[in-house]
Amino acid sequence: MNLGTLAKAIAALLLLTAGVFLVRTYWIDLAPLLGEILRTFGKTRIRYVILAVSVYLLSVYLFAVRWKQVLSCVGYDLKATSLVPIYFGTIFVNNITPGEIWPEENPSEYFGPINSLG
Repeated sequence: MNLGTLAKAIAALLLLTAGVFLVRTYWIDLAPLLGEILRTFGKTRIRYVILAVSVYLLSVYLFAVRWKQVLSCVGYDLKATSLVPIYFGTIFVNNITPGEIWPEENPSEYFGPINSLG
């Protein structure tokens, strides 16, 4: 077993252990919530769920195509399907981190007033 495989196995075991610990610790809070989720799923129409998931997957693929075009302009020749898992990873990180990386409306929030004279 090489070092990379061992590191991946240890990371997976640590994540599994953390997940089991969190579920066991917060089970009293999770059980009613899971029951409510299952009742809600029982009332939903499956075709709307399938439609929503399909539209979401299509949007992720289109974002990957957009990144493919951007990367091809800087010299990387990748397929859009190889960028989809990377994009899902970025969605995951953006969902679990507590803020945005860059203020879209006003970059001077980070850098102060922008002065063209230096």
